Amino acid sequence: MTLAGGRSPLSSSAMEALHRLASRLTETAGRLTGRSALQGRIATLEAQLGRLEGAGDGAGAAGGTALAGETRELYPTGHFYSAVPSRQHLERYRDLVLGQDPLRIAGVELHLDEQRALLDELAPLVADVPFSDHGEDGGRWRYHFHNDFFAYADGLFLHLLLRHLRPSHVVEVGSGFSSACLLDTSEAFLGGEVQFTFVEPYDDRLRSLLRPGDEARVEIRNEEVQRVPLDLFRRLGPGDLLLIDSTHTVKAAGDVNWLFFEVLPELAPGVLVHVHDIFPGFEYHWPWLEQGRAWAESYLLRAFLQYNSAFEIVLWPSLMVGVEAESIAARFPQAMANIGGSIYLRRRR
Repeated sequence: MTLAGGRSPLSSSAMEALHRLASRLTETAGRLTGRSALQGRIATLEAQLGRLEGAGDGAGAAGGTALAGETRELYPTGHFYSAVPSRQHLERYRDLVLGQDPLRIAGVELHLDEQRALLDELAPLVADVPFSDHGEDGGRWRYHFHNDFFAYADGLFLHLLLRHLRPSHVVEVGSGFSSACLLDTSEAFLGGEVQFTFVEPYDDRLRSLLRPGDEARVEIRNEEVQRVPLDLFRRLGPGDLLLIDSTHTVKAAGDVNWLFFEVLPELAPGVLVHVHDIFPGFEYHWPWLEQGRAWAESYLLRAFLQYNSAFEIVLWPSLMVGVEAESIAARFPQAMANIGGSIYLRRRR
C-alpha cells in the first residue's frame, strides 16, 4: 500500500522498528521447533517491507528501488533461499564443514607425487629468497612477508614459481602485495623482462607499493575484469601465468562467473592459473563462515575441477603442508608462519 505520489505510509522509525522485530523473530525461530515455517513467514514480512521501501522516497520514475538504488534482501540470512547461512545452520552441519577429508575429493586428482617433485625442484631456490618479515631491508624491496593480504607461503611460492617458470607475460586480476612480489622477483632474478598486466578496479594499495618508473613499465587496467577484452588472456602462452584474487562471490554478472565461464576456457594449453583464498577441501575457514563470509568461489572451483581433464592441479601449498609438514618446514621455513591460500593450476589441453 502506498500513498499518493508513491510515498510509503510508514515512517522511517516505524520501518526500523519492524526490521528490529523481524530480526528478533529470526533469532527466536532458530531456537524453536517448526522454525522453517516461522522463518518463511518472517521472509514474507521482510519482502513486504522491501516493497514498501521501494515505493517510498526516491522510487518514482527511477523504477522502484529505494535508498539510492539499493534494495533490501528478499530473503533474510538463514532462510532456505538465502545464500548466507545462519549460525544455527552452520552448527547443525558443523561435521560436514570440518569433517571432510581434504585428500579425498571426488573427481579431483590432487597429483600429490607431481607436487612433491615440483617442491624438490623449487627447494634449492629458497637459499637466496631476498624478502624479510617486515621490510627490514632498508626499503630495498617492495614486498615483505608480514602483511594481511598475501603473506609468507603465498609470497614465497609465487616468488619461487616465477623464477622456475620464467614467464614472458603475467596477467594479474586483483593486485597489491602479490604484484610487489612479482615486480621484485622479475627485477632481481629475471632481468626485469617479464611483461605485467594488472587488472585492479580498486588500485590504491597497488599504486602505494609501486616505485617511481613502475607505471611506465607495467600495464594497469583500472577496471573490472568483466570489461577487459578476452584477447588479453588469449595472448598468454605456455609457461605464462594468470593470477586471480577476486571478490570470491558467485553472482550474476560477477567477476568470478566471468573468469570461470569466459576467461579460463580461452587460455592456451600450458598457461598456469593461480587462485587465491582456496584452502584444503575447498572449504573456507570456520571463523570466516561464522563472520558471514558467504563466499562461493572455492565451491565453484571444486565443481570446475571435478572430472575435468583440461585443467590439473600443479601446486597447492596449504594442502602439501598437511601432507608433508616436516619436509615443508625444513625446506621452506618461511611458509610455516602462514600457510596461505594459494592454488596453482595448469591448462593441459
